[in-house]
Amino acid sequence: MKKIIALLLALVMVFGLVACGGSNSDTPANNNTNTNNTDNNQPADNNQQSAADTLAGTYDITMWVSELDGVAAMTQEMIDAFEAANPGIIINAQIEGVTA
Repeated sequence: MKKIIALLLALVMVFGLVACGGSNSDTPANNNTNTNNTDNNQPADNNQQSAADTLAGTYDITMWVSELDGVAAMTQEMIDAFEAANPGIIINAQIEGVTA
């Protein structure tokens, strides 16, 4: 049970830091629901950027996880999987163990 709680806390911290990235207030939201596009070379929502482009960058974080065997390695694997799924986002995590 402690491993599951530690895993959930680690995930919340990783995704919480990504979610706290600054918003781009220079780009207005495209609320146009018109799907008719007269220029076939341009997409209808060319003003919107993908989330990965908006959050692209390097993030330095410190994570405290359980010292139980395998928790630090599992946390690093989750970070690696997140980076693979989100190209352009690099997480430099310093993973430190704490006693439960």
